[in-house]
Amino acid sequence: MDEKITYFGYGSLVNDATRHDQSVAVRGTLRGYVREWRIAGQTPRGRVCGLTASPKAGTDIKGVMVIDSADRLGELDQREWRYDRHGLHDEAFEAHNDDHGHPVTDPFVYRCKDEHYRWGDDDHPIIQTYVDCVLKGYLDHFGEAGVHHFIDTTDGWQTPIWADRQTPFYARAMSIDPEELRYFDEVLTAIGVRYMTNR
Repeated sequence: MDEKITYFGYGSLVNDATRHDQSVAVRGTLRGYVREWRIAGQTPRGRVCGLTASPKAGTDIKGVMVIDSADRLGELDQREWRYDRHGLHDEAFEAHNDDHGHPVTDPFVYRCKDEHYRWGDDDHPIIQTYVDCVLKGYLDHFGEAGVHHFIDTTDGWQTPIWADRQTPFYARAMSIDPEELRYFDEVLTAIGVRYMTNR
């Protein structure tokens, strides 16, 4: 019998196109967490700011509980190399009504390693094609309300966004409908994000 792993995705892992096509995504809410643009430092491809989740009482975040083969754990750990795995209590996650029926056992979440845990800045910007990928995942799973939820429950939007669409920097950058990209730009402009055109 194929052993399984179960982990909560709150960023790019919400986008089905970034995961193995045999993984199962259970939509739901993780209680007591907030997202933060608070993983900054040097990567093999340059200095960037990434997304992490941190405990915060009274804040809930929507995302997907992913069920996948345990054989892919090493590959996943390599992808999330700036993060540690943290176990979750089973009751911390509540599946949405239309996604009950999948077993959630021994769930964990990836959280930023202490040495990378700091806010982004002009030298460590957020990558626009990464934001596009994340918002596309939330749009597909939760609709426009999900896009607004992601923005509202993520701290750190003072970090500038590097506009890299013409020459994508993000390794999993994908083709997204221009109308959807315009929508993402509108909702981000509404909260006053700042863009950088070069580094």
